[in-house]
Amino acid sequence: MRQAEDGSEALELLADPEASAYQVVITDLRMPGRTGVEVHDWLAEHRPELFERLIVATGDVASPSIREFIRRTTRPVLEKPFEFGAPRRARPAGHRGALRRLGAAAQLGSPGTAMPIAWKPLST
Repeated sequence: MRQAEDGSEALELLADPEASAYQVVITDLRMPGRTGVEVHDWLAEHRPELFERLIVATGDVASPSIREFIRRTTRPVLEKPFEFGAPRRARPAGHRGALRRLGAAAQLGSPGTAMPIAWKPLST
């Protein structure tokens, strides 16, 4: 498991060629440095293979800008607070593969771990 303290560090980790091994990438929308929206958009443009593994988390579904982002993203969104044992709360539906990987990867971490988080497969 690799963890970044802020959005800028997350982009550094995700730019590394070894990041291709990550099973799941989770980013919070609000964090210091770069925002989760910036991480989302950077992955979409520069690392599409990781973008397909991205799950976005937010506790701010009331903000108009966050609601607009949730409408435009094609990635699943987890509303905080959430439990790792309950990935079915993610939306939009249709991201079962990413959510299964989240459930499996959660075995490696603990609830309440800071975001963004990217898990590597157990085999590495």
